Amino acid sequence: MSLKHPPAANYRKRPTVSVQQNNFLSAHEEELEGEEEKTSFQKEVDVLVREQEWLKVYDTHRTLLKLRKHYQFQLQKVLIECCRRLHVSNKLYPSLDIGARPASSEQLHLKQRNGMDNLKATVVLVGENIIQSEVSFKYAKAPGGVLKTCAQPEVQWKLQQFQDAGNFCCMALNTIAKVSTLTTDIYFICFLKKSSVNCHSLDLKVSDLIMQARSIICLPRKRTLLELCNFPPTKCFKPPLPPDVVFSYYVASTRFICAAYQVTSKQNGL
Repeated sequence: MSLKHPPAANYRKRPTVSVQQNNFLSAHEEELEGEEEKTSFQKEVDVLVREQEWLKVYDTHRTLLKLRKHYQFQLQKVLIECCRRLHVSNKLYPSLDIGARPASSEQLHLKQRNGMDNLKATVVLVGENIIQSEVSFKYAKAPGGVLKTCAQPEVQWKLQQFQDAGNFCCMALNTIAKVSTLTTDIYFICFLKKSSVNCHSLDLKVSDLIMQARSIICLPRKRTLLELCNFPPTKCFKPPLPPDVVFSYYVASTRFICAAYQVTSKQNGL
């Protein structure tokens, strides 16, 4: 009897992976993970950007509402009083009905700060207009060494400082009213989304207008001697002013000033 060998087992060979293939798969997996992390990070950034835009609009709107109250009770109140005193109520927006105040006359007596009486003046103001001016000053060529003269100008004698300061206050108040209108506009949110810096620029504009009004009163621009010599109201004094004397009225901070200048004529001008 012959012995039969059992059939050989049908073993399947296991696939072998080289080190190079393993490295490739690992690199590919890391790349996929990196892309997933990058995508996740970008999504997070997009969410944060949208949240920032929303907060910007929301906080700006809320801040402007607070600023509106602040302006209304403080700055707006001051500017309204300035516009009333400077008589520019007619230049404000119709919505700002602050009530016009009729201009009343005010008489000012001016003396030298050092107590001397070389120059004295009395001025009657109605609003920004000088309607009467009396001047007394020492002048060697006058009888008794003192010249007294009075002017009731037939032409309009305006203090340009008051007019310019009033215009700037009026523009500042109108700008504040514009900011208040924006905060109640139903399209305000969309408007801010397109231009979030607009409200800040309006605030800067208000500040700049107020500073200009302040500078006009506190740091006045003085007329040149040639301008004063050709200024029509100064030719209305009776008796006439001497040809070598000119006057100027202006405001410097809280003081109303009368300045007298003695000029010398030359062939080529002053």
